[in-house]
Amino acid sequence: MFAGIIRYLRICNADALASDKRDREKLVMTALKEGRTFITSGQVYERYRKYFASPRDCVKLSNSGTALDQFKELVNGCRLVIRLEDLFARCSLCNTTPFIIISAKEFKEHHSRYIAELEEEEKLAEKSTVAGGGEKQSPTKTAKPFLVPAIENGELKRPAFRIDFESFGKMKFISKMPVVDKFYICSNLQCGHIYWDGCHSNNFIPNIKALIEDA
Repeated sequence: MFAGIIRYLRICNADALASDKRDREKLVMTALKEGRTFITSGQVYERYRKYFASPRDCVKLSNSGTALDQFKELVNGCRLVIRLEDLFARCSLCNTTPFIIISAKEFKEHHSRYIAELEEEEKLAEKSTVAGGGEKQSPTKTAKPFLVPAIENGELKRPAFRIDFESFGKMKFISKMPVVDKFYICSNLQCGHIYWDGCHSNNFIPNIKALIEDA
């Protein structure tokens, strides 16, 4: 329900957790234990607000409006401070910080290796299908994560990390690859989402400019 708000909070570098209905009580327990603010609405708010010592710790938002409207309601109601230097320092998908920063040159080298590995796996899958006899079928594309090892050229360079090339497809990302100097990769090995300067800020910052301190 609040997926959009969670994303906006993470973009503003807030440590924001989310849950579905099955894990709601677990999230409440986490909020109480870690001193987090629990955000909810409707009957859920009436059910859980008694467990929080302060009204600021359990916040009720309206069910109407867009995610951006609800985010603005939350920022104004809780008097949250948003600073420009804090934006885009955390993965908006999985909440991980910090990012692994790599040059555009290194990024393209990894992407070329990903494509080569993908094509090799497709060839092997095709050979296996033909060898097995029967009707020839198109090979299934791999969903194998692309991992960059910690040790390169015999040296411990940095922690191993994943680059989520597979979410973009084999050719789609190449045609839309931006001309930038560096890329920011989520350091969570289960995520590896790719960011770059301007990929979200051009759309997001103008929408919340009035909420940003010293903007």
